Amino acid sequence: MSTTSPSRWKTVRSETSRALTALVIALAVALVVILLTSADPGAAFQTLLTAPLSSNRTMGLWIDDVAKLTLTGLAFSLVFQARQFSMGVQGQVYMGGLFAALIAMSPIGATPLAIPVAMLAAMCAGAVYGFIPGYAKARFGASEIVSSLMLNYIAILVVNYLIRAHLAPAGTGQLMTAKFPDTAIFPAILPGTRFDLGIIIALVSTFAVWFLLYRTSWGLKLRLVGHNPKFAEYAGIRSSFIMVSAMTVAGAFGGLLGSVFVQGRAFGNLAQNFDGNLAFEGILIAIVARSRPLAVPIVALAYGYLRQGAQLMGIRTDVPTEMISVVQAIIILLVASSFSLPGKKDLRAPHGPEACQCRYAGGRKMIELLLTVFSATFFVTVVRTTTPLLFAALGGLISDLSGALNVALEGMMLIAALTAVIVSVYAPWYVAVLSGVAAGAMLGALMAFFHLRLKADIILVGFAVNILATGGTVFALSRATGGDKGTSINLPSKAVPGVDLSFLEAIPAAGPTLKSLLSGHSILSWLGVFMVFAVWYFLFRTPYGLWLRGVGEYPAAPEAAGIPVAKVRAWSLVASGALAGIGGAQLAMFNYIGFTRDMTAGRGFIALGAVLLGARHPVGAMLAALLFGIFEALAIVMPNLFNWIPGEMIQTIPFVVTVLALILFSYRAQRALKTRAQART
Repeated sequence: MSTTSPSRWKTVRSETSRALTALVIALAVALVVILLTSADPGAAFQTLLTAPLSSNRTMGLWIDDVAKLTLTGLAFSLVFQARQFSMGVQGQVYMGGLFAALIAMSPIGATPLAIPVAMLAAMCAGAVYGFIPGYAKARFGASEIVSSLMLNYIAILVVNYLIRAHLAPAGTGQLMTAKFPDTAIFPAILPGTRFDLGIIIALVSTFAVWFLLYRTSWGLKLRLVGHNPKFAEYAGIRSSFIMVSAMTVAGAFGGLLGSVFVQGRAFGNLAQNFDGNLAFEGILIAIVARSRPLAVPIVALAYGYLRQGAQLMGIRTDVPTEMISVVQAIIILLVASSFSLPGKKDLRAPHGPEACQCRYAGGRKMIELLLTVFSATFFVTVVRTTTPLLFAALGGLISDLSGALNVALEGMMLIAALTAVIVSVYAPWYVAVLSGVAAGAMLGALMAFFHLRLKADIILVGFAVNILATGGTVFALSRATGGDKGTSINLPSKAVPGVDLSFLEAIPAAGPTLKSLLSGHSILSWLGVFMVFAVWYFLFRTPYGLWLRGVGEYPAAPEAAGIPVAKVRAWSLVASGALAGIGGAQLAMFNYIGFTRDMTAGRGFIALGAVLLGARHPVGAMLAALLFGIFEALAIVMPNLFNWIPGEMIQTIPFVVTVLALILFSYRAQRALKTRAQART
């Protein structure tokens, strides 16, 4: 006992010191950014540090953020404790918010039971949505990272559609429901502010999660599975059950957060995109708190203050609110250097796709669809949609084969896209593309530095890059356009030229068809086809490719042979970023001419699914990217043919296909492994 207590306090002091150091460094970087971008940096920085305490109203805003950040931090902490890295909290929040709103808008909403029943319904909805990726992982081996991210996009699109088409007051054009009855809205603790029941719910939830983890047999089993799964299996603990139950319980808290959003005094209704990405920020809370429930509200208190200060700074000064994403990414990168997510080898199991079936109105529409699918125009659209996915998938493949799973493909593509657009205003198109490639490569080098030199977890570093990209691109866009945060429409950016193959028309009989199929594609699309075979040749016909594959499969052997394992992984991440950068440039300079906020729209994560689906082979990755490109092209052409199908439902097609793909091919891979094992015996 005498040695345990000092050791525990030493750990607490060490982790507190690390978190405070990260916060100070992040604030220093924020100060530099403010100095470079603000006309009055002193006032802007003062607003950042003092605005949340300036009035009862702003204090209420701060406490409201703290309550929500605490709940999302608890949800992420639970899955981290179970050795999982599910990213589905955002989708659980949307489903929870939807079901809480349905209860509030029902006859129950006008009764005293409105608040507890709505909260219970939200928790059940979130639990079901958390169960799905957990069961898919336990039963079929499907990556919970990719499946949960796809489920997020599906939930957001479905909820936004229901609000627009069914729940919003008819004829108003509003993208939100009517105000809930007062009996369904949380009472205010401090009148006239957002200081409401949400903070009490967050504190009670903190104690509940702590009790579950440290005072129940289920919590003991969960922590055993998280710390030492082999020992847990030896002790007779069913790891798969613990994993699924942990993700289900975490989903319940995610759903509860949805209830806190829509029933809190900040809303009191259900609106489109109501979470403002706050649900995703629980990653930072869980990391800094080391997934310890009692530390989560403390971290949320500090980060919520900084977050609210940044929002008020964006309102009161000339510094965009998105600057806070830079601070958040830096904190994750610095704190993650000793935070590990074990069990990432589980992500290296094969995964893959299945087609989504949709119902169409009448045979004539089906014929129109078939005519569209088998047309040259549709083929051109498929090539256009596949090219960014292909480059990102090849980049993800190279890093994955080296043992470094690159979940930052989304962020790399996004930053490369904006870089290419801005540079194209002042330089030729090829210089702009190369600048996008360089931006992606630099992000790969940044990941390599934090992962290999500072020993930060590769997945956490990847998501820090994604967070940096999400807010950083908006921040940079506003600087480049003079304040526009949505699009670069005011920038005279250039496009990547298409390859003119009109000479094919002279070929007898087949000439016109060949011209319509092959002419006009982006130079980068042709480069993508070449890169598939270039990557294949590198991986399987050169000694360096053998090094890379050896480092990923069994690093101890190459290291014993004198192969620099760290350098191989570092260069694989740089190459991965460069290839993702080409995909981002194609997206912004050919698919769309210009940059739009969050324009990658999940393509980086779909590309990661293509890597897993393609059996970690360049040709397989190309075929998987082509499959996803076909379904994305269908999502583009279907609204013109089936205008009775809601646009949001059509947009879910690529994400639904990705989830089904992972489940189907993971299941087939598991069966193949069992068959081979039985053959050996």
